[in-house]
Amino acid sequence: MPISLKNNERDSGLNSVGFKKAELSPVRVFSIILDDSHPKYAGEDSIGTIFYGKVDLNESSPNLNSLSKAKPLFSFIKYFPLVNEIVLILNATSRNIYSDTKGDNVFVSNYYLPNINVWNNPQQNALPLERDLKNKPNANNAEEASLGIEQNQSEKNKISLGEYFTEKDNIKSLQPFEGDLILEGRFGNSIRMGATTPSDKPNNWSSTNNIGDPIIIISNGQVKTTGDTVLENINETPSSIFLLSNQNINNFIPASTNIQSIGAPFTPPSTTQVLIVDTPEPPTVITPDPIIIEPPELIFEETITIPTPPTEAQVTSSAVIDDPIFALLDEAQDEGTLKFTQNIYTFSEYSTNNNFDAAALPDELNEELYGDDTIVNGLDYINQLPLNMTPQKVKYTPVFIKPKRNWTQIPQIHLAQIINSSNISNALKHSVMFVALKEQSIDKSNIGGFNHNHYGVMSDIGKWNFGSKIIGSVAATEGVGGQGVRTDKIRYFAAFASTKSGVDFMADTLKGKGFDAANENNIIDLYLDKWLSPSPATAQSIKQKSRDKYRNIFNNAKNLIDAV
Repeated sequence: MPISLKNNERDSGLNSVGFKKAELSPVRVFSIILDDSHPKYAGEDSIGTIFYGKVDLNESSPNLNSLSKAKPLFSFIKYFPLVNEIVLILNATSRNIYSDTKGDNVFVSNYYLPNINVWNNPQQNALPLERDLKNKPNANNAEEASLGIEQNQSEKNKISLGEYFTEKDNIKSLQPFEGDLILEGRFGNSIRMGATTPSDKPNNWSSTNNIGDPIIIISNGQVKTTGDTVLENINETPSSIFLLSNQNINNFIPASTNIQSIGAPFTPPSTTQVLIVDTPEPPTVITPDPIIIEPPELIFEETITIPTPPTEAQVTSSAVIDDPIFALLDEAQDEGTLKFTQNIYTFSEYSTNNNFDAAALPDELNEELYGDDTIVNGLDYINQLPLNMTPQKVKYTPVFIKPKRNWTQIPQIHLAQIINSSNISNALKHSVMFVALKEQSIDKSNIGGFNHNHYGVMSDIGKWNFGSKIIGSVAATEGVGGQGVRTDKIRYFAAFASTKSGVDFMADTLKGKGFDAANENNIIDLYLDKWLSPSPATAQSIKQKSRDKYRNIFNNAKNLIDAV
């Protein structure tokens, strides 16, 4: 018989909103739609729909067309019944109530509640058909008869629970305690929302005796036990999460004791700020005094061609100087507003008074200008240098002249390999390569520079923090070693013993300037503000116009480093 809900309506058969009196009717589940393989699947809206019949319907597989169907009542929890479990059916509002769609506001649909707890079993509560029992119980009363049916269940009666669901013998209900809220799945997984109990209760989280302290235990799997119920065990449950509040877990065995923090005393953090490492002083940049160059008188007889300056695509920046004029000239050349013309010099007598850059002259002229000496120490070299190479400006001696003054061109990929072998961060590796590409690229594959200085490091503007790696200086006109605007202005550039020594100098220097946090977005800011240091107005102008160009150069540097 249907189970009637109590209400205050009269026995007219209708309640105050026009529906029939609410009734809960127990029915047997014969099929359920779980996916599109079901013959009655009609889209996602049909998932969870059951096909049911009377509890005492004596057919194991009736025709679905002869059965009624119902949808789950709740949308917030999916707990679908198994075949042959018993559920309660009720009638409630249908979606077909609108007159515009030929509906009626008295239309109702069938909905079902979760399965009835026939056997109080967390795995399944199917009620077999009487004709399917192997042995009908021979008992003196209803209680013994029910026990016999349950025992037959455990003996694997030929009762269908679904297409592939299989009952296991070792799944038991959790041991409850007063006030617990327990959610149990069918496979030994559970969530307990409980609390600390008196210490004499059989659990291992109540030794503190602070009764009522909340605890949540999430378990996946159960331990083997001989009792009727099972209790979570943090050491033996296949996997579990214990969320505690003031509890102590007895006999806890960590998965690994190879952790230094286990058992270590906790020291609250101090509110006093302590300086761990002294902050290094920023390098002192000395602005060079202006150099006044008196043009020499030339006697023209023989013509010698000076090599053509780099193309516009190769020019990006001048050397490291504190002079915003050259930074602006660089940008003008990049934008095509400044053009170079080839210069032709002719002369018949080569003396130390000629105002020429030796790097731009043939080898025989270098020898004529500089002689056979290879190193000039102190101020003794003043008579062997061109007139406008002011010796007082050089900060690192000796000054190397040919053949110690060498052009040390290197393929980009080889420089990347040397940089990548250094024990520095990836950001610093990318930054060192970036400066080399920005300062000294002479074509798409090679990096230029004298005496392994592939970065335009100046030696006439002051002392560097890591200057111990600089072994001397070479003199050259600006821009001749790589990129930048080529002028007749003589500058002094750092000399390194090897490419690796130059890389180490750059890595230490750039790290001190914050380049270990460099990326494609901030490289232009670090380069202009920390390395090149033009005037604020010049730096801002370059940032507005050339951010994408600097980003591309940095990504090119990154790709070279990451490729080796």
